[in-house]
Amino acid sequence: MSKEAEQSKYSCAHCGKPVDDELAEIAIDCHEKTLCFKHQKEASDEREKRAPKPVIMKCENTLRNELMQQKPDLYLLQQKWDGYKHIDLTLPHYMLNIEVDGPYHKRKYKPHHKEPYEVMLTDFIRDYYSFRRGWVTIRVSNELVENKLEKTAHYILRFAEARRKQLQKITPSME
Repeated sequence: MSKEAEQSKYSCAHCGKPVDDELAEIAIDCHEKTLCFKHQKEASDEREKRAPKPVIMKCENTLRNELMQQKPDLYLLQQKWDGYKHIDLTLPHYMLNIEVDGPYHKRKYKPHHKEPYEVMLTDFIRDYYSFRRGWVTIRVSNELVENKLEKTAHYILRFAEARRKQLQKITPSME
């Protein structure tokens, strides 16, 4: 247990273990209650068992087809757990997360959110945690996937290629 967790004012709603402030904030945002890492993972695993959103599957299929043509050795993961949240789509080789945001990202949708912007702020905070571990998150709206999928996929792949070059500078052994 970390020193921060021992001194934390939060404890897991399931087991009572102390939870550090950062993890508690994520748990409250994701699950509307404080959970330790183990119980956050279990709650998220339950959520993951649900069928993926059709719009995410549509985006994934298009990106996968494009990737197979350009870079057959790369793979795209759906609903990858990153330690804090499930990512809609991930290109792990490029440390790149792709989140497909529905209209609920623009309105109040949880009882503890006082204002509509709090959903976007929650997303921003989660992206920050990923960024601290070296991952970049790009957000794509449902509207883009539904109405401009080919162009959106094209730019996601351009973004991924730019990310690959960026990582290559940091880690020259990357292909």
